Amino acid sequence: MPRSASHEIVGLVASAVLSLSDAACCHRPPGPIVEVNLALLRAKDACATLYAPRDVAAIEVRIDEMNRLADARKCARARSAAGPILPDVLALSARVEAERNLALDAAKSALDAAESAVERAREAEAGGGTSVELSAAERALAEARRMSGDACAYPRATLLARDAAEAAERARAAAKAGTPGSGEPAEGARRP
Repeated sequence: MPRSASHEIVGLVASAVLSLSDAACCHRPPGPIVEVNLALLRAKDACATLYAPRDVAAIEVRIDEMNRLADARKCARARSAAGPILPDVLALSARVEAERNLALDAAKSALDAAESAVERAREAEAGGGTSVELSAAERALAEARRMSGDACAYPRATLLARDAAEAAERARAAAKAGTPGSGEPAEGARRP
């Protein structure tokens, strides 16, 4: 057999072996591809789309391309694409955890401030009924407490707690001034 023909046969055999190995490995996605997809799912479960939406979107583009390669049975290319993505997803998870912890601290601080403000408003209105503002503050505080149990709702809990504190301060100021609706009669108003 001439030398060029044997090279062609070897080339065809090598190509066939590589194609078969790629096809065989993509019947079941290789470990790195599965690992990258699972790492992104875990990051999303940890509220990554809330705390780092741009980073998630950028990584999703890369993962989608990796998954397209795997779906097209280009396993070696998909596996090599997975390599640099996994550290980025793990770094994203670490950033999300840090952001989530900051959000939790902010929510706790806002809840503490709201609870103090509501208590001061209750004391100011003692014996005179409950104002609409204090009722609104108590409802907002209860909702903020409920939301503070969900890591994906920490920012919303913080906002609600701040709203509760503001409403409680308005109720307290109204009670001290004796304005109508505060539970105290307004100055100059007749008492029953």
